[in-house]
Amino acid sequence: MVAKDESRAEALLTLDRRGVSWGFDNVDRIVVGPITVPEARFLKMERARLAPNEVMIFRADITWFYKNGMGPANNGEPNPWMWILERQADGTWLVRDCGV
Repeated sequence: MVAKDESRAEALLTLDRRGVSWGFDNVDRIVVGPITVPEARFLKMERARLAPNEVMIFRADITWFYKNGMGPANNGEPNPWMWILERQADGTWLVRDCGV
C-alpha cells in the first residue's frame, strides 16, 4: 500500500469488509512476501461457498514493522497471511477476507 493510504486500502475490500481500523499511525512499513497457492483442502472448503470461477485464494505473508516498538510482540516477523478474493459483478477482484 502506497503511503499508508487508508482510502486506497478500503477500496480493495468487498463492501461488507470495509470500515476496519487500519492503525497506520503506528506502522512504519508493511512488507508482503511472495505469493503461493495454499493446500487443496482449504481451497475446496472455501470454494464450496462460492462458485470456483468467482473466487481466488492464495497466501502472501505479511510482515508488519511498527514505529518505536508500538506494535505487538511479532513486530518484524512474517505472518502467514491468507487472501480470499471475490470477483465482483463488474469483473474486478476485491478482497473478501484475509488474515492468519
